[in-house]
Amino acid sequence: SSIVGERKGHNLAFLMSLPISATQYTTAKLLAALGMFLIPWLTLVAGALWLILGSRDLPDGLIPVTLVLVTLPLVGFCVMTCVALVSESEGWAVASTVAVNVSYSFCWTVVASNTALRSGFQSATPVWNTTVLTALGSEFAVIAGLLAITLYLQSRKKDFL
Repeated sequence: SSIVGERKGHNLAFLMSLPISATQYTTAKLLAALGMFLIPWLTLVAGALWLILGSRDLPDGLIPVTLVLVTLPLVGFCVMTCVALVSESEGWAVASTVAVNVSYSFCWTVVASNTALRSGFQSATPVWNTTVLTALGSEFAVIAGLLAITLYLQSRKKDFL
């Protein structure tokens, strides 16, 4: 909302009149948004891992799939932030939020039905098979791609009014 609200409040025109480039503005907005998201997200991830590692009832084999699942909200947040930055439209921001929230149920179903991801659930040690590593790598590749595309599209913009 802070990203989309800049156009509504005419703050963006003021910001772009300062001696900063569109890439610097975009980088600052991305870093600020990611910073605000990563602090509670990393806290929750650390809490989940602490619960698994500290519990005798939960096998450490849950760690890889837990990391795959907790990275999904990070991917979703990046989608929503990048759409808001590029579109500067409240409608597109809301549409991306709805799409991301609906996609979680599909992603959880894919993870739950994937036998290669589930194979290490009951293991006493984490099982880092190729499916887990591919899933994690794909999630982080999507994040990097989204951020790169956003920076590229913002650098090509001519109108910030």
